[in-house]
Amino acid sequence: MSTPLYKNLPKEINKTARNLSEAHEDLVYCIGWHENKEWKEVEVASDFSVYPCCSLHAEHQLNDTYFDKKLDSMDKDWNNLKHNKLKDILEIWHQHIKPEYWKDEKTLPGCCNHICRIKND
Repeated sequence: MSTPLYKNLPKEINKTARNLSEAHEDLVYCIGWHENKEWKEVEVASDFSVYPCCSLHAEHQLNDTYFDKKLDSMDKDWNNLKHNKLKDILEIWHQHIKPEYWKDEKTLPGCCNHICRIKND
């Protein structure tokens, strides 16, 4: 199993984890959400697969897994624009990856835990 994305970065480069305020309560730091407190980023792969952020895009394309039981059990093309509408794909992503889920180990999505976790309970 690979190491979470932020853990791979040298400490002098990994400013995201180091520059968070003491008040940051989430177990993850989501670059697709925390900068603006809304979803703005959409990544589309060359095969027309849609991702809510560059981290999930990169990890899924490299490892062919979301590191998430729910997402990995879905139809192979659930997030592909050749088979589904963008609004439907984004709705699935945003229902599964919600900011309120990042505060508790019990609700933390597996993909967020694996790729973007910055602190432990």
